[in-house]
Amino acid sequence: MLPKKIIVCNTIHPFMTGGSELFTNKLVEELNRAGHNAILVTMPFILKFNKESLEKTCKPWIDLNLSKLADVVIPLRFPTWLVNHPNKVVYLNHQLRIAYDLYDKPYGPKHSEIAFEASKYVAKMDRSLANAKKIFAVSKNVQSRLKQYSGIESELLYHSLPNEELHYPGTYGDYILSVGRLVPMKRVDLLIKAMALTKTPVRCMIVGEGADRPRLEKLIEDLNVKNKVELTGWVLPERLIDLYAHSLCSFYAPVDEDYGLVTLESFKSAKPVITTQDAGGVLEFVKHDINGWVFPEDAEMFARAMDTLYLNRELACTMGKAGLESVEHINWKNCIKRLEEYF
Repeated sequence: MLPKKIIVCNTIHPFMTGGSELFTNKLVEELNRAGHNAILVTMPFILKFNKESLEKTCKPWIDLNLSKLADVVIPLRFPTWLVNHPNKVVYLNHQLRIAYDLYDKPYGPKHSEIAFEASKYVAKMDRSLANAKKIFAVSKNVQSRLKQYSGIESELLYHSLPNEELHYPGTYGDYILSVGRLVPMKRVDLLIKAMALTKTPVRCMIVGEGADRPRLEKLIEDLNVKNKVELTGWVLPERLIDLYAHSLCSFYAPVDEDYGLVTLESFKSAKPVITTQDAGGVLEFVKHDINGWVFPEDAEMFARAMDTLYLNRELACTMGKAGLESVEHINWKNCIKRLEEYF
């Protein structure tokens, strides 16, 4: 294939970095590694959930005409697919969930006339997705939501990790690893509650920062588990890879996650994952009693599982290897090759 000029389009939340941002930067890097000339175009996404705010957020993308600047544009998140270009290959990270599955739910806006009008506007803007040359979705969960709420088909295309080549299986240590933003939807409090119920010396390391940290710190103090729970904040990528490699397993129980890089990072490190029955994209990989455990939101069940792994490192190893085998086919080479078929 001849090299293409490619513009990847994404929004940014100022001073916030998560899986989506890491994926975006790595996608641009891998497109360039494949011989293309790829750049990233971003705009801040600062939103109050009302129609007026949404119109102001969408207008710059509607007015942005990249037709003469690139052969292909790859929009990733709302509202980047409103950009003007005849060859849009959408790689859907997720839609604006507060307008759909999170609307009038505990983690989204409460129903009101203002919120309802906002959600209708988002749905209207998302209809433009049907004009894309091709739509890929990062997970079955994202794919399913797009079909359910917008009536639009897409193709599943798993992407790999920001540091795909660096993950390695290490030892099976004495700690459970939790990685991610400290926000209620990640349910880190469930891990802390479980640690208070464990009967072995198993401990946990919680990597990440976020608005939920003060509440989690208070919970740690209230449950008297300071000796078993460590909040590390964010750590350097090299340190994180080592933490994965030498953990006992990963705790990852978000609410209806889009994809969940933590699952992939754990499995690429040959570590099992403990999650919940409503974890969304995580469940596309974690199989109960095979490469991890899938439980109800029950701290006692999580505690028993953690104790079991602490007392049986051989089981942790067997499950971890099963996880590694299940994701060996997911790599950037395959991902970019499939995208290129629509350039």
